[in-house]
Amino acid sequence: MRVLAIGAGKEQSYVIKKAKDMGLHVIAVDGNKGSSGFKYADKSYVVDISNETEVIKIAEKEKIVAVLPTPIGRYLTTIGAVNDYLGLKGISKKAAFNCTDKMKTHEILIEHGVKTARQIKIRKGTSIEEINENFYYPFILKPRYGAGSKGVRVIRNSEELLSYYEEGILVEEFMTGKEYGLDGIVRNGVFHLILVREKVLTDFPFRQEIGYIAPAPIFDKTLENIRLSAQKVCNAIGLTDCLLHADIIIEDDVIKWIELSGRPSGLHISSFMVPNVTGENYIQQQINYLIGKNEEIVLHSFDVYKKMYLGFFSFSKIGYVTYVPDKKRFVNNDYVFDYHCHIKNGDYLDQIKDGSDLIDRGFFAITGQTIDEMCDRAQSIISKFHIEKG
Repeated sequence: MRVLAIGAGKEQSYVIKKAKDMGLHVIAVDGNKGSSGFKYADKSYVVDISNETEVIKIAEKEKIVAVLPTPIGRYLTTIGAVNDYLGLKGISKKAAFNCTDKMKTHEILIEHGVKTARQIKIRKGTSIEEINENFYYPFILKPRYGAGSKGVRVIRNSEELLSYYEEGILVEEFMTGKEYGLDGIVRNGVFHLILVREKVLTDFPFRQEIGYIAPAPIFDKTLENIRLSAQKVCNAIGLTDCLLHADIIIEDDVIKWIELSGRPSGLHISSFMVPNVTGENYIQQQINYLIGKNEEIVLHSFDVYKKMYLGFFSFSKIGYVTYVPDKKRFVNNDYVFDYHCHIKNGDYLDQIKDGSDLIDRGFFAITGQTIDEMCDRAQSIISKFHIEKG
């Protein structure tokens, strides 16, 4: 069976390899001829994935039976366009647009009574005074399109607003509470909750995740409320047959929605954390469903999930690396699931602003009896590196 990977970068490579392991013939499309996923695919095309017409031509020519569920940003709409044109299972273009246009997402959530932040778009003629009249500090500036927290900033005062203000950016109120990520499958319009992760975030002004704790310590009643809220959101957005990645905030049992998308999570969550914590590979389940095997969704109680802290190499200092600890120092510990560090002596590490700043550094995954124990172990790993301000 021939399947299509739209996007073949680092974030998509895992799905391409998984499809190959399942015995599928993978056609990969990406605008970057040096895309790492090309080396795993059976056949590759260097085509800009924003060009729906060209991608559809390739899909039709190659007689593909499914488009792989890959972590992808704005051009999730291209996946939807191919699915629509060929009549394939998976996300539709309309639903993909509803996910990737953050202004449209906001409008739909408000229309359906889903709790989310107040939002306005900075248009030509929108004055800083108008923003100050409508929002209290701090508030959020974010791009209308994009993923991985790219371009998202917390604005704490008028000086920061002057620095980052520009036409085309969305302004949102800053929602208080604890932030979580959730992963699920939508099958025939029914949402199935797979995992809820607690986030560890950078300090202001950026809000990039630098760690995840799973399963999040949440009561069953709250989990059921998350599932019901997610079902309402999926119905509103039009998600029927796709994976779901979403960011939410919970405060005093109130669930507030930040963003969502009909795709798997990036940053090693869907490829590493979800299968290792839950014991089931939901990407493989979804691929089987898309190619017509109709694999049943296997769900387990969160009570039997493994505990994991998935961490990234984020440091309090900005500067040059003067010492990188030996990998053997960590992997010989029985609490270490995995450890991949790509940082070298002499590397300059800048401030973490979004997910793209983390992906090349690597990751580590550890376990423990309690959240505090896992957090302490994560901090111990980070503290072994030496960074000299530069």
